[in-house]
Amino acid sequence: MRSPARRIAPFAAGRPPSRMRSDASSFRTQPRESPSLRATTASRRLPASAGSTDIERCGSIRAMVSSPSAAMLTGRRRSRVSLLAELGYAPDERVVVVHVDDLGMSSAANLGGVRALEGAATCGSIMVPCPAFGEMAQIARERPELDLGVHLTLNCEYDGHRWGPVRSDVPSLVAPDGGMWRTVRETVEHALVEEVDRELRAQIHRALDAGIDVTHIDAHMGAVFDLKFVDVYFRLAHEFRLPAFIPRLARREARVLNLGGRLAEFERRIAAAEAAGFPVFDHFEADSLSFTPGTGLAHNTARIDRLGPGLAYLITHCAEGGPELESITRDWRQRDEERRIYSDGSMARELELRDIRTSGMRPLRENLSSKLG
Repeated sequence: MRSPARRIAPFAAGRPPSRMRSDASSFRTQPRESPSLRATTASRRLPASAGSTDIERCGSIRAMVSSPSAAMLTGRRRSRVSLLAELGYAPDERVVVVHVDDLGMSSAANLGGVRALEGAATCGSIMVPCPAFGEMAQIARERPELDLGVHLTLNCEYDGHRWGPVRSDVPSLVAPDGGMWRTVRETVEHALVEEVDRELRAQIHRALDAGIDVTHIDAHMGAVFDLKFVDVYFRLAHEFRLPAFIPRLARREARVLNLGGRLAEFERRIAAAEAAGFPVFDHFEADSLSFTPGTGLAHNTARIDRLGPGLAYLITHCAEGGPELESITRDWRQRDEERRIYSDGSMARELELRDIRTSGMRPLRENLSSKLG
């Protein structure tokens, strides 16, 4: 049984909103959250304060296979079957969240990401500190059917397209040039946990204040998965009552996520989150951009072929090719090709041929809300 076709309304008046100026030379130290709240998001607001290795610089993780114990496999299958049943799926179906990362990074990311969401992509997340956040927030207000979360951001990996934190009182998150640290390694070395908490909390508040119906949180470049910060991530998910990208990890994936030999500590946190009702992804594919231009469809079909039964998280970086994107990143061709194959029906056909179901994060948020009461 296939997922029903999702229809998303086109841009208002049949064209994208006017492009906002993305000034790469200014870091726009933004004011704190507006005191005004929309009624639809007020219930998710909370007080503004509370108690490495890069993932290929652009957040890519190659999904790998380990050999878990029989007991671990049994426990995972039991959890998988339970969650799939709650979401209305059969026990051994493959259900994939097709996710667009890096919305808000630029107008090119916004335009290409929304086009992918009109196609095979099911949801995406917004980088609140970035220059084109305001443009993406406008799109989100005009398109409330879009399933959008917050791409919690502690890094700015680019040399010519820089941004700083939302807060002005988080100096440990700021590199000497005024932007965020370029690498996860630098962030782990310099950032104070209390300032990470303050900044990420502010990013969620800013998205809510902008009128975005935030459906989930995830992590830019995987920075918050370092054990120095990961408790902040889980705490924010719980306090804001939002599903988060929480993956089950094999040993090699744990090394990529800067967990080193501390996988057991991370697994204990996953078990606690799952026991509290939070969804945990059985599989994830974030090796989004490591293909030669022209081979994107083959690369992405291989990615979905690796997914087993259960709930999976498929990361993409769809963006609109052109001078803006080309000036920001060397992998602009791959991002544009992803935009094309996820918006022109190519990946939709491949998913259908394999009888893979798709879901956004909004159903997971509603499922979580029913458990948390």
